[in-house]
Amino acid sequence: TRQLSEEIRLTSNGDGALQWLVGGFYSDYTYRQDQYSINDGLTPLFGSPNLFTLNSKDHLQQTAEFGEISYKITSGLKATVGARHYSYSQDGFVTQSGIAVGSDTPSTAYTSAKNSGINPKFTLSYALDSNLLIYGTAAKGFRPGSGNTPVPTTGSDSCLAGLQALGKTNSPNQYDPDTVWSYELGEKATLLDRRLTLDADVYYERWSNVQQQVQLACGFGYIDNVGSAGVRGGEVELKFKLSPSWTFSQAGGYT
Repeated sequence: TRQLSEEIRLTSNGDGALQWLVGGFYSDYTYRQDQYSINDGLTPLFGSPNLFTLNSKDHLQQTAEFGEISYKITSGLKATVGARHYSYSQDGFVTQSGIAVGSDTPSTAYTSAKNSGINPKFTLSYALDSNLLIYGTAAKGFRPGSGNTPVPTTGSDSCLAGLQALGKTNSPNQYDPDTVWSYELGEKATLLDRRLTLDADVYYERWSNVQQQVQLACGFGYIDNVGSAGVRGGEVELKFKLSPSWTFSQAGGYT
């Protein structure tokens, strides 16, 4: 694997009521895999020593533009709104041959996918005093999709019956991003003359268009966006300064 990532940000400074941030992101990722299983003892049985040979390459390129604005409505109340626009494209190939795939002649399948979208973010925080902050936030995230290699629908290894059972005549050429909306309520407190800090939150995440492997009875499979999920939990982190030299910390969570 090889990856190049770059990001640039421009932010406001000072302690004024209005703060802002804008930036851009670029990533270029390449993945290669080569697998070989060669055994001369197979030749008398199958006429070839090649049990399985696979060569694959995947290339993913991503760009994003993002921005965020926060404003102090009062001395304690602050609102933040942000958004991130993303775009990606993927291309690759899989070449395979051998006894296990039914042919000693290499065959190549090409994959490609692309998608774009916007992920928003909203935060509202209130400082009751200099020692206690409460906040609520909602944000959306995503995971890139990719291309699928085709599933055979003709011949001795046809998967048409399995696809039809799922209401399809072909496997999808690509699967889309899956997304998560995350909602969080929390607090950040400093107590006992700032010797003790206590941070806690509860959260709920709505996971949609989940990327899942669909395995067919014919032995082939593909990835599709199937179903949704909910994740609930909470976290607590405590730090206590026992002395100028010693600090005790403990964290825990439930999901």
